[in-house]
Amino acid sequence: MIRGESNDLVPIFIFGSVGLGLMVMGYRRFRFKQWVEDLPTSRIATAAQGLIEVQGRATAFRGKVFSSHQGLSAVYLRCQIQEWRSGKNSRWETIHTSTQGEEFLVTDSSGIAHVAVRGAYMVLNCETHESTSPGLMIERTALLGFSALSFGKRYRILEEKIVEGESVTVIGDFTTAKLDPEFKGSGGFRKSPMHPFLVSDSHQEALLKKLSFGLPIMILGAALVAVSIWWFLNRR
Repeated sequence: MIRGESNDLVPIFIFGSVGLGLMVMGYRRFRFKQWVEDLPTSRIATAAQGLIEVQGRATAFRGKVFSSHQGLSAVYLRCQIQEWRSGKNSRWETIHTSTQGEEFLVTDSSGIAHVAVRGAYMVLNCETHESTSPGLMIERTALLGFSALSFGKRYRILEEKIVEGESVTVIGDFTTAKLDPEFKGSGGFRKSPMHPFLVSDSHQEALLKKLSFGLPIMILGAALVAVSIWWFLNRR
């Protein structure tokens, strides 16, 4: 293959890769939307083992809470620190990512369930905090093990969190087996190769709205894949 032909394949490969990524992401959202619509909400104390949906309040497991940028107590906290890079291609660039909180409890009026979030599809509201004076940001992000911020530059923190006491929705594989000798709950959720696993801080109506973009994203991805195939077959 000559160099010109190799260069021609680069945009085709990019189109195809982006298209496949969008198809996978869209299909995932589409399937989760179907599960949210089809699964009835179960009460924790009487929940059957297997795939269920639970709605309740998030509480800390063994007192594990993490301070958000605004000082709220969160049982799960994911932060991205971004720096504004000016120039020909001005953009926000992520310079640090941190995730805290691997487990929490969800409670309803009937019982308590343990949630091990590893491997879960997290559908959370994202808050953005921007500042040109990083003094407070340094103080907050010190908890994340990061303090390399410089004065005179623009920074922002993108924060996804589950605040202690707020309403959460969990869809996943529920088991009544004791996950911890000290745990007095009814059971718990964890990642299963057989079942989907979703954690969200949205009520069902808002969650369905967020997941409703799955089908359009999947169609867009399929269109990009089709264009890349056509482009490959008709290149000269």
